[in-house]
Amino acid sequence: MRYSHLQIHLRVQGKQDYYPTLPASVVDATGHVLTSGPVSVHDPAELWYKRRTEPLFVRLVLPNGITQTKALRDDNHTWHDEITFIVGGCPNTFEWMQWSIVRLDSRKQGGPILEQPGMWDAWFQLWEKSEYSKDWCQVSIERYLREVPHSQNAIQLEMNGASCARALVLRLDSDMPQVVALPYNNASVLIIGLRDPSGIDAPQVLIGGYSPDAETILEFLRANALESIESMLEPRSNFAHKLLQDKFSDPVAATAAAYYLLRKRDWERLPAEWLDTLAERFAWIPDAGLINASSRIARGMTFNEAADLASSTLANMLQKGIPLFAEANFLLSDLLPLAEKAKQREEMKAIETIRMMLASSYPAGVSFGFVGNNPSAPIDIQRALLEVENKQGYRNIVEQSSVRNITVSTGLGPEIASLAIKESNVPHKVPGNAKKTLFLAKVFGINPNLLYVYENALMELKSLEKKIAVLEQDEEIRNALEFKKKTDALMAEYNITPGKLIHMILSWSLIPAGPNFRSTRLLKVYRNPKTGEEMKVHGGNDKALDSWKEKYGKGNVENWLVPKH
Repeated sequence: MRYSHLQIHLRVQGKQDYYPTLPASVVDATGHVLTSGPVSVHDPAELWYKRRTEPLFVRLVLPNGITQTKALRDDNHTWHDEITFIVGGCPNTFEWMQWSIVRLDSRKQGGPILEQPGMWDAWFQLWEKSEYSKDWCQVSIERYLREVPHSQNAIQLEMNGASCARALVLRLDSDMPQVVALPYNNASVLIIGLRDPSGIDAPQVLIGGYSPDAETILEFLRANALESIESMLEPRSNFAHKLLQDKFSDPVAATAAAYYLLRKRDWERLPAEWLDTLAERFAWIPDAGLINASSRIARGMTFNEAADLASSTLANMLQKGIPLFAEANFLLSDLLPLAEKAKQREEMKAIETIRMMLASSYPAGVSFGFVGNNPSAPIDIQRALLEVENKQGYRNIVEQSSVRNITVSTGLGPEIASLAIKESNVPHKVPGNAKKTLFLAKVFGINPNLLYVYENALMELKSLEKKIAVLEQDEEIRNALEFKKKTDALMAEYNITPGKLIHMILSWSLIPAGPNFRSTRLLKVYRNPKTGEEMKVHGGNDKALDSWKEKYGKGNVENWLVPKH
């Protein structure tokens, strides 16, 4: 049976410059891959396959987990020689965040970003480090911001590039700041709420600007979708040649491909000379040195040589900055135990820093990250969690400060939540320089004082909603509400006011209701037939009448009652 040729095209709705190369494959009805290759906007996939009697399909896979599938044969049993996939142009996504479509599943997008807990206090800092500087330093983030487009559900920091290592320090929905690596060139930092499988919204950070192809490979790697990466790096494709041979055109994507080949231990496509060149020519990519050292150790050397190489590699990496990608965690975990056995004691501080970074690891998608106050100060996460548990929240801001009462209607009837808020501006406790920090409240143009008013009101509202939900389960309350509903309907039907209804009910009652009413007692007249003396009493409980009954007999006195006329 001869092979048939298939050409697969990729068409993008909207901007094309950020769209990466994607894996395309021919599969059978069970999903088994028969052949595969890379497809991009500029280079179609050229695949060869054997036709079968059973149905065959063409599948395109995106890093966000979404796939597109088309039949290779139509209803008339005609085989297609060309297949075109159309991607992009998500109607619910703003143009400024179109680059993220390929990496984010828009179906999981959550609600308004500011309605998520803790986001009122969110802030961002930018830190830089030159190769010749010992320490990281904070710089004004607004100096690098081109623009900050935002919507109700997302915010994006558009940042200019820099000539040195840099990292973003941010605090979103927790009291623990997060350090995230940034690319050297222009970067896009997207903060968006995504809904997890349990239905809970949580803000997520997505970094763009490394390289569309690098980000795609690393997203597949993060999802352990190695088959998709293998399709992209099909040895005979132009894409594989560009990354693995002509690495100078996109060294960041070449680094991402090296991560994949290192995980597979594919030494044939990952020669030592190639890695040496990558690490030397692109020393500004810290990951390249890690990959090179890990590869050399895996290929074989003595234990002492491996320990010294691991130690010097980790120290050199920290001197340059921090890794760009979260995949580096696996290499750091392998190199750290070796480095701890090295003889170079002067590098022990670097080793301790790496240990803390791994212990507090907090990646932002494919980007390397950890919990820390700045890129050189990872936080002991166990201690940080204890500190968070001991905090009493926003209500205990400063006890000694003067407060003013603000009433906020809950919308649930006459209940009013009284909130005590500081007269002065609420201080933002941030590590580093607050003047060089960008606060989320400022982006949205919101008064910081009102943020606490809103957040406290929201907490009160949720508390009342829980109480109401409990009360609504009470049988007595449910009966009362049902009675009120039917009574209101009757009053509306017969045009009777509540006051008139009360008057009617009182008039029907034998015993008037209410503590301010006293029953009217009937006047009774008794006449003594012997003396002609009369006695007038109200009711039957009268002392003079009782004395008559005791003297003359109860039956006789009752017969003396004068009938009414």
